[in-house]
Amino acid sequence: SPKVLTYLAGNDRDRSAIAGELEEIASSRRYAGICLWDKDERLSFATRGAERLCEDGGKSHPELAWDGRLRILLRGLKAVDSLWGFSTEVRSDPKEAPVGRYCAWISPMRTLFPLLQNEPSPTGTGEFSLVHLDGGKNEAVYLSPVRHLPTGAAVPRRPLADPRFAVGASLGRQKSFGVFTDYRGVWTLAAVRWVPST
Repeated sequence: SPKVLTYLAGNDRDRSAIAGELEEIASSRRYAGICLWDKDERLSFATRGAERLCEDGGKSHPELAWDGRLRILLRGLKAVDSLWGFSTEVRSDPKEAPVGRYCAWISPMRTLFPLLQNEPSPTGTGEFSLVHLDGGKNEAVYLSPVRHLPTGAAVPRRPLADPRFAVGASLGRQKSFGVFTDYRGVWTLAAVRWVPST
């Protein structure tokens, strides 16, 4: 918004000028919080309760994705308490250096995961899952709740090197479909599609 841009550019350091607008955005969109960092990566503003998410510029949170424009940060792996931050640079002109960075934090358990769990045609076994590739450990980590494990169970992980595992077998392809094992090692029909820029 113009108010955020003016604030980050240093032309108006009156926090009240943006506080109402950002608190309203966070509330209406069910965000866990919104943070603004200045061009020197210092926390400049945080909505109520979001300070703990923002204090180090998000550097302590692993990245789910970064495509040069949008950075997705992850806080916590368990679906019930994880938070995702969607961070982007703020520029007054695309050709100029950024004046700061904006980050909106969501609780996927409240916003995104219910959409994944809402099956168009209910089945006894089908499920949608979001999986993150942890390159450091060469594993696939399940980010969304899974249907066939009890609530509170450890976050499922599977080695990417296993050719029977749907995600591992799909590396390098935009999408795939076939008979693969799932997070339990059970054979299933699986369709995999990569999310662009992640």
